[in-house]
Amino acid sequence: MINLIIVNSFLFIIAIILIFNKHFLKTLDKTCNNTRIFIHKNESFFTILFLFFFFIQQFILVILVFYFKTNLNLLQVIISIFALIVITTASLQKIILDVRIRYFREKVDILINLIHNIPRKHKSKSS
Repeated sequence: MINLIIVNSFLFIIAIILIFNKHFLKTLDKTCNNTRIFIHKNESFFTILFLFFFFIQQFILVILVFYFKTNLNLLQVIISIFALIVITTASLQKIILDVRIRYFREKVDILINLIHNIPRKHKSKSS
């Protein structure tokens, strides 16, 4: 029990050090930006990838249910784990979709700012 508290405290201290390290934050920011651009450029790949993940998960569930159909206790565990895996996969897919949406919003904001900052020629009324 004491070892667990020591390990958790150590991990917490490491996390705090990493969070407040400027070099780490700059590297993390650059990595996130590059990831966002990669996701944007390869959105079809990610759509197909997640379809494949969901297919494989469901296929494995069908095989396991067929194989362990007589052991109801084990089936409950298998279905529970399957639900956790599907929810986690769907959450990751949502995160990637949010990254794509954020990328588009940033581009739209840049365009809107450019449009609003274009100098306009005013016609002067001469009498």
